[in-house]
Amino acid sequence: IHLRRAMPSSFGLWAGAFAAGLGEELQGLQAVYARLGRCPLGAAAGFGVPLPLDREYLAELLGFAGVQISPADVMNSRGRHELALVNGLASIGLVMEKFLWDVALYSMPEFCFLDLPEAFTTGSSIMPQKRNPDVVELARARCRELRGHALMLQELAGGLPSNYHRDFQLLKKPLFTALDAAHALLDVLLRLVNGLQVNAERARAACGDELYAAHEATRLAQQGKPFRDAYKHVAQQLQDGTFRPERAALESTHLGGLGKLGLEMIAADCALAERWITATRTRIEHCEQNIWHK
Repeated sequence: IHLRRAMPSSFGLWAGAFAAGLGEELQGLQAVYARLGRCPLGAAAGFGVPLPLDREYLAELLGFAGVQISPADVMNSRGRHELALVNGLASIGLVMEKFLWDVALYSMPEFCFLDLPEAFTTGSSIMPQKRNPDVVELARARCRELRGHALMLQELAGGLPSNYHRDFQLLKKPLFTALDAAHALLDVLLRLVNGLQVNAERARAACGDELYAAHEATRLAQQGKPFRDAYKHVAQQLQDGTFRPERAALESTHLGGLGKLGLEMIAADCALAERWITATRTRIEHCEQNIWHK
């Protein structure tokens, strides 16, 4: 907290936060997919066409969940739908940017809580002893780059009247660049996560008594002492150098606490999203085969 010593934690709690965050983002992307999964074909120039088209059947053949009903909305939604997708990617970037920041910090020699594989580092231009976390830093910059692409889409799509305008042609570059950047980012992150090693000994050595100050104040409060007084009592002991906490006196057994991380629930949510992705891909592939081979 505030990049200062705070309370005891664990790598399970730390890493589980990012797993949970990515699970939430997967749920968000499903909502984006549902938004984009409506077929715009048949809108023509934004006014429909004077022909007896069966837009519903066409949408079914192509694997869409439904039809984007209003032809005028098909045109008006240009930029908005692209922005919704890239905002989803940028939100994933917000999750992983913190992870990458932490990896760069915790792998510093001054901390050495994490061992960063040498393959993800580069040497210094003039200092032989240094190994720089360049891959981590570039991946972190990619996260911010995604927000830049989202901002560009927002600026390009805004400030226009209804229907189609040639301005929309410029939406393609930030959209496809963001998709490529997100793909590259996630590919690197998969390799990075698999290569990280926890230095448990260094982490344990960093857990001094002062980290248990809030626990001790809470323990005293649980015994009936007003928390305000318990806080002052512990603060005075810390100042006097007499603080000796009962480290095992309290355990966080609630859901999400150190004693009950809930990792199995996070894994179940991710597995559910993975099944949805697999089912969606299978359905699209089936539709594609039917179109080309019938």
